[in-house]
Amino acid sequence: MITIKSEMLNQIEGTILLVDDQPEQIDIIHSILEKNFLVKASIQGEFALQMCNAGGIDLILLDVMMPGMDGYEVCRQLKNNPATQEIPVIFLTSKDTQNDEMVGLKLGAVDFIRKPSSPLVVLTRCRSTIAHQRAKKDLRQKIEELDKKNIQLQELNKILEDMATIDGLTGIPNRRKFDEYLIQEWNRALRDQTPISIIIIDIDFFKLFNDSYGHVVGDECLRKIAQTLASTMVRSIDLIARYGGEEFACILPNTDHVGLVIVCDQIRKNINLLCIPYEFSSVAKHVTISMGGATMVPSQNFSPYFLIGKADERLYKSKKSGRNRFVGE
Repeated sequence: MITIKSEMLNQIEGTILLVDDQPEQIDIIHSILEKNFLVKASIQGEFALQMCNAGGIDLILLDVMMPGMDGYEVCRQLKNNPATQEIPVIFLTSKDTQNDEMVGLKLGAVDFIRKPSSPLVVLTRCRSTIAHQRAKKDLRQKIEELDKKNIQLQELNKILEDMATIDGLTGIPNRRKFDEYLIQEWNRALRDQTPISIIIIDIDFFKLFNDSYGHVVGDECLRKIAQTLASTMVRSIDLIARYGGEEFACILPNTDHVGLVIVCDQIRKNINLLCIPYEFSSVAKHVTISMGGATMVPSQNFSPYFLIGKADERLYKSKKSGRNRFVGE
């Protein structure tokens, strides 16, 4: 193995490895490149592979005809090794047939220079190859950085989107999310001609609860109610949202009236099991809810808000009937 270092390190544009079994050829090429590059050399293919594996090589000038491992085999092993496959290879050889050049390029070489060659040609092609390789590396790094930034931006957008559709107090979807999801599922049910159900839920006498226990306790009550409602939704397609104030609303896609009744019964049972004390309620000694529900198979003659209106009417009847109950159709 031979190593040749330029004395003008402050001007180097990169490190070139010369692989040639003739030291006099190495000297000639070195004299051409030494003002611009740090030049290393090897007279054997095996040693050249070891040097490349060690890193720090920007370009390889490779002879074809060498004893032992020839240049083609060196190139093949370089390109099959993930650690060295990106190092550009230029064949610098006296073999000058078109077939020789084709073999070298197929193995992954970027250029093929025939000996003897003009010093200016050798220098120019080395400089342009290294510059091109570095430009590719810089572009790849910029693309990777851009991809990372895009991923971060997507994650940030997702967070912002979630924040825009989540109720800050209760942590469940808000009215905006409810409206978006209702339109989505209404259109799906319209297309498939499947039933969709809506539940409107109101905490009984919540204004009096707030006035009696204070807003801090009132907020905690809302949070407990919201989380209980959310945990009652056993299907991922069901959506519970804070509809406004002490009102909540639920969308149950692909749910008929029987399914609606089952869900509402479970909701009322779970809320009653919370046993949130409410000594001023005329319904019970704990917080209760009233519910109104409606089910229909969508048609072009109605909008989803028609279904909401039906559920709201049933909520009104639920309250007029004594509260702490569900009324639906």
